[in-house]
Amino acid sequence: RSSDLKTLKTLDKVDWTKFIAVNGAIAHPHYDPDGTAYNMGNSYGKHGSAYNIIRVPPQKLDSCETLEGAQVICSITPVDKKRPSYYHSFGMTENYVVFIEQPAKIDLMKILIAPLTGKVFSEAMSWAPEQNSIFHIANKRTRSEEH
Repeated sequence: RSSDLKTLKTLDKVDWTKFIAVNGAIAHPHYDPDGTAYNMGNSYGKHGSAYNIIRVPPQKLDSCETLEGAQVICSITPVDKKRPSYYHSFGMTENYVVFIEQPAKIDLMKILIAPLTGKVFSEAMSWAPEQNSIFHIANKRTRSEEH
């Protein structure tokens, strides 16, 4: 949702897909001192999924479109494209975004058929103890993953 910056009143929902090619984003963006926001969002398509680091430039106070200028600065390929990891947040320093790909998995096929089967989101989740946690480090300046 967007907010009125003067009154802090909650306004309409913001549709990320009007600004950037992601299927959703987490509720906990991080900010640089200049007001630039960073967030994480997934994208799903015929080639599987990707974790995307999103940069949103500082907004003008009179701007009604809160995601104007948003860009995916780095896409990270999951270990398993059909079962990406669940995540709730990420870390950030002055120069890097840190994302942990963990063994908590989401089965995309189960998500797709859930409306037909009456299943809930939690039933598409599983634990994959054979997969180690992977720390992905993305450089905010070069917009690339560091290995």
